[in-house]
Amino acid sequence: MCGGLLDKDSFYSKLSDFGHQWIHDEDYAGMYSLEVGRPCVPPSTLVRALLLQNYRSCSDHELVERIRFDLRYKVALCVPVDYAGFDPSLLSIFRARLILHKKDKLAFEKTVEAARKAGLIGAVQPIDSMPILGAAALQDTYTLIRTGIEKLLLAIRKQRDAWKGSRGFKYPFSSKKYRPGAGKAKIDWNDKRQKAEHLDELVKDASALIEAVESSNMAKSEPVQVQLQLLVRILAQDIEDGEDETKIVKGGKDRVISTNDPESRHGHKTSSKLIKGYKGHFTVSEQEVVTSVAVTPANAADTEPVEAMVDDLEEREVKPERMPADCGYAGADFRASMEAKGVEIFAKVPQPPKGERFPKAQFKIDLEAKTVTCPAGVTTATSKQAKDSKGRPVEQFHFERESCAGCQLRGQCIPDSEKNRKITLLYNEEQAQRAKQKASEPGFTEEIKRRIVVERVQGRLQSYGLKKARYFGRVKTLLQAMLAAAANNIWRLTSPLSARGEP
Repeated sequence: MCGGLLDKDSFYSKLSDFGHQWIHDEDYAGMYSLEVGRPCVPPSTLVRALLLQNYRSCSDHELVERIRFDLRYKVALCVPVDYAGFDPSLLSIFRARLILHKKDKLAFEKTVEAARKAGLIGAVQPIDSMPILGAAALQDTYTLIRTGIEKLLLAIRKQRDAWKGSRGFKYPFSSKKYRPGAGKAKIDWNDKRQKAEHLDELVKDASALIEAVESSNMAKSEPVQVQLQLLVRILAQDIEDGEDETKIVKGGKDRVISTNDPESRHGHKTSSKLIKGYKGHFTVSEQEVVTSVAVTPANAADTEPVEAMVDDLEEREVKPERMPADCGYAGADFRASMEAKGVEIFAKVPQPPKGERFPKAQFKIDLEAKTVTCPAGVTTATSKQAKDSKGRPVEQFHFERESCAGCQLRGQCIPDSEKNRKITLLYNEEQAQRAKQKASEPGFTEEIKRRIVVERVQGRLQSYGLKKARYFGRVKTLLQAMLAAAANNIWRLTSPLSARGEP
């Protein structure tokens, strides 16, 4: 009745007209029992609803309200005008079903398969990552310890009746200003002495609780064990026992930043851009189809999930031959691992930091002749075995002391405390030299520019709500990323092959 009111280029019309090609009730039948339970909302309707939720970035309650009153949503879901919707809690249950039955990737994979058959996925697939702000609020050390204690106590209360000898478990709190569940302590938070005293009390309470649980039967319970390990980790990462007082340790590479979402992390997309939560990783065809998706904590390297992503692409018969990327993917080790999988990485070679000394990049390395030539034109073939930071064997070349002592460029090469210059090769130096050579070839700049398409698609995914995670945990954030990618692919599959803007 209302389909004619919508622009045919809108996402709502596209989902209505073409959604049935990739979203079928039969694909989700295994998630339900045929004998037990009441009649349910068709899973195809719920999948469409989740796609709309990500497309317009709304809450569960807001989505159901829009389905009830907004004609565009009724058209997209293919439901009658008088359709009243469903209870919002059904959405969270359905998401859990998708993850439990490993159907969370199904809608996305269907669109990728359709794109492959339509010839929209070629041999070149740029790759990049983007920040996804975590759903959980950041917590300071005081809050981390306090909520860590509360979560462990809650797990104990849920499990203690199932374990003999734990019914009489009691926890003696040392703090008179704090009780679990009562929120922050009532102290003057501008008073350093009171803060220090309270921190000492929290640490003593946490340590006493850990010791009591570890010596009880409840330590065998998995839910208790999970919260126990979380509290132990918080103390280890944030607390340092000083001679006179307990101190807070600043920073930490793999620091838990929230007890509500223990998988989220601090990380950096660039040296100046801090990420609090997760990273989304995407490979994209030049026709703007997302071909693979991964989600990692924000502190993970850009290259961490790529091998698994390439394996997934190969399994679905859409493995690329070339991947344009930024400098985050330019490492020699990563190039070697991708080369072993038959994928060539096109990325700029990172420039060395500016300094007074000549960097390794200004030395000419001839791997075939096994020589190294310095900026002053002196060549050495003298080397010895060394080990890199991972303990792997590498060659280390060094120049004669006599040559370095009388060199006019000595001040720009080595400090006065050193006798001669040493150059240590990479374990995969061959890949590094090959990348350096390729970067100087004609056409390399144009090849690199092909990665712009992945940035354009990521901008669209962010407009679909992927700028921020809607849920706690990496698995649910991955589901959100998959739904956003599926929405992007549906838009692309139903659009003309010529480049066009967002509907």
